[in-house]
Amino acid sequence: MSTALLRAAIERAAQKRGGGDLRQAEPTLSMREAVAAATAPRQAAPRRAATAPQPQQPQPAPAPPAPPPPIVLVSEQQAAGPGRPIGAAQFARSILDAERRECARAMRETVTGVDAGEFASLVQVIAKLKARYAAMVLELGRSERVGSNSIVATIKTLREQIEELEKGLGFLRQAVADGEIRVAGVQPPAH
Repeated sequence: MSTALLRAAIERAAQKRGGGDLRQAEPTLSMREAVAAATAPRQAAPRRAATAPQPQQPQPAPAPPAPPPPIVLVSEQQAAGPGRPIGAAQFARSILDAERRECARAMRETVTGVDAGEFASLVQVIAKLKARYAAMVLELGRSERVGSNSIVATIKTLREQIEELEKGLGFLRQAVADGEIRVAGVQPPAH
């Protein structure tokens, strides 16, 4: 696109935004908007009515999300009765149980609409990264020379990506097995 066409497109987009010329336009006009304006067919500017502008009604603010339920740990009254402290091991178990319950609740609320195809795609990504990693390592061995720092850094990055994605897949697999993530067409475990 020539400079003149691009400038004309920017000016048309600025006019649509309410500015009269390029110097008055908002500085946030993006290249995408400019190209879209340049390629769009020219339209006559809409005529404005001679009536006074109507004041805008203020929009009500959206209600804040409800806070999560409080995390309940074993208290002295629940475990040992009034006036008797609970043991450290029992309190530590109650923390672990509360963590599991809270993570399961958060997962069910956050990770929704999952289907098996998403897991298949993740497995394919990991397989492709492993194949690329193997090919790069073998190629480095075939060249019979020490690889440059950039090649070694690329190989290291690939290995780290593979390890992280495998850990993520394992985490997701366990979350499905525990019923924390529901997958369409898969029956959740009975608890």
